[in-house]
Amino acid sequence: MFYGLNATAEFNDAGQAIVSVNVNTFPGLRTQGVSLARADYKAGGVAVPHVHPRAAEVVWVLEGGLVHFHKNVGDIQGTILGFYNSENAGRSTFQDTIFGCEVKEEVLEKDLGLSAEDISKLRGAES
Repeated sequence: MFYGLNATAEFNDAGQAIVSVNVNTFPGLRTQGVSLARADYKAGGVAVPHVHPRAAEVVWVLEGGLVHFHKNVGDIQGTILGFYNSENAGRSTFQDTIFGCEVKEEVLEKDLGLSAEDISKLRGAES
């Protein structure tokens, strides 16, 4: 039995706290093809844009004013449950994928419409 969804995890600097229930935290999910997560957001808290490379996601907003990419626009803590069609959905942030790699700056400038200075700032934020 997994009892970890009944409480908020520790909040990160973005105001988000995540409890993941997957084969690593609850081995009973092995071969079931599902996993889930509880995410709590302080007022104004956000989840950076991200993808789950091995799963599709369905999200239920339990309380608060959340809009996907996940930002709590309300005045109280918000909570969601995310369900995935994979026992190990994974998580990859846009910032890690785009700015944490060796893509040439001029490619990012053209593709994202950002200046070299903006890209340097974003890359530096990952350090």
